[in-house]
Amino acid sequence: MINMLKGILFLLFILSAEIVFAQDADKDFSLGLRAGDPTGLTLKKYLGTNALELTIGSLLGDGDLSIFVHYLFHNPITSIGDNNDITGLDWYYGLGGQIKSFNGAVDLGGDGVLGLEYTFSEIPITVFLDAILYVEIIDNPLNIDLDAGIGARYNF
Repeated sequence: MINMLKGILFLLFILSAEIVFAQDADKDFSLGLRAGDPTGLTLKKYLGTNALELTIGSLLGDGDLSIFVHYLFHNPITSIGDNNDITGLDWYYGLGGQIKSFNGAVDLGGDGVLGLEYTFSEIPITVFLDAILYVEIIDNPLNIDLDAGIGARYNF
């Protein structure tokens, strides 16, 4: 378990170095922390109005490991009630999968994601809130779990 975690952290380090030193000015990434189920690192690559998201973490104190990968569709929220000049606020939904290592077992399943994201206009910070419906396929088929989290990312 520890060796797997070291390998994942090494891959994340290599990916982060690739992002930082990449020459393509069109790249739009964010890297940050997510608190919830799981708590850990989150990396997001924006693709126009869509995004790819990777989260690696665990439930604190449980010693488990979770890896989520999601493809997200972002939609701007430009008005709430009479306020028609909202900027930086998106709602998103998406699909993906996750692999979890928990109590010596490995679980694999599919996800549905729903969330809100706010990008500050003056600083390169994004905050988010999401809920993930997980349906397990391997180890305990059709086991359903609801994961949720909040977090913040630095945009670069």
